[in-house]
Amino acid sequence: MSREPLYCDKLGTQNFECCFSDNLQAPACRNFLKSTAYILQGGCPTGDCVRDCQNVSTIYRSLLQDYQFIGDGKAPIRHFRTCALVPSLARNQGVFDEETSRVIAQFIPPKTSQRALTTITSATTDCLSTTCRVARNRPRCWDNCAPVRLLINNTTPNVRNINDCMHDLCTGGYNSLPFANDDIIGIGVCLDFPNNLTY
Repeated sequence: MSREPLYCDKLGTQNFECCFSDNLQAPACRNFLKSTAYILQGGCPTGDCVRDCQNVSTIYRSLLQDYQFIGDGKAPIRHFRTCALVPSLARNQGVFDEETSRVIAQFIPPKTSQRALTTITSATTDCLSTTCRVARNRPRCWDNCAPVRLLINNTTPNVRNINDCMHDLCTGGYNSLPFANDDIIGIGVCLDFPNNLTY
């Protein structure tokens, strides 16, 4: 069984690093302790991480784009990174100092239900597995993106394997794209316009 990190910094990048209870002086731990409220607020726009992270549309959308501004794509990344870590933070609040635990509790209630954690875990892992499942070169990503690899258990995402899965998908280029569905668009589409154009 994989060891559960308390927090991981820069999820989805080559600089990915985690904080474990036996080394709270690690850079990822120090970053979290210094920026706890900023990190959680960025991933949980309403201030309720348990509610926000159970809602797939909240995790994967850009707030700026919702208000007709040009988004930079960072909001969904922050949502996802935070939500992938909420189950671990929910269970391990007492490991941190009193002030940090108090800040975490403002965003994640100390007695979060197992059902809520299961929903959050599914919301942060199912999309990655599905993306790989329909990729043109599924074997390239499946070792890291298979559902069993993305879980420590049904209430805990395996963030190290999520990181590896994201790396496989994001660096796969053409291999990570799905095949077009010719019933929707592509070479098999027939447009029944008045001039009966066929493509």
